[in-house]
Amino acid sequence: MEQDEIGNVLTKDQASYRFEPDGSGVRREDHAIREQTYRSVYQYTGPQPHAPRHIDEHLVAESLPWPRVMSCDASGNQIGWVYRDATRRTTDWNEENRVSRVSQNGQELSRVLYGGDGERRVHLHRTRASRRTTSRR
Repeated sequence: MEQDEIGNVLTKDQASYRFEPDGSGVRREDHAIREQTYRSVYQYTGPQPHAPRHIDEHLVAESLPWPRVMSCDASGNQIGWVYRDATRRTTDWNEENRVSRVSQNGQELSRVLYGGDGERRVHLHRTRASRRTTSRR
């Protein structure tokens, strides 16, 4: 990662490679794992100093970067992003600036409930594939 003088991430590079045996007992680098190899370039153009507004995500075997456009509320909480001009994620916050709900493309993925002491009591997570609900305390 590369950061600026106040700790903002400017670029993040991650590379994962698959290694295969070469026949002599030595493993050699074969190819990059697409889902785990990327380079992200962050841009901070809004009023909050630590909230990126735009991230260009460079993926393996893609000729152009994919944009992720971020949105924040007045408190600096991330309230959502749009990825590849199609996938939309929204995050709702309660009055204590704690995450209360996460939705993607209109489908609720997660909801969090807090006790009177402010501690998380219930976390409901809905998986998109099975639409199953799990609860963790």
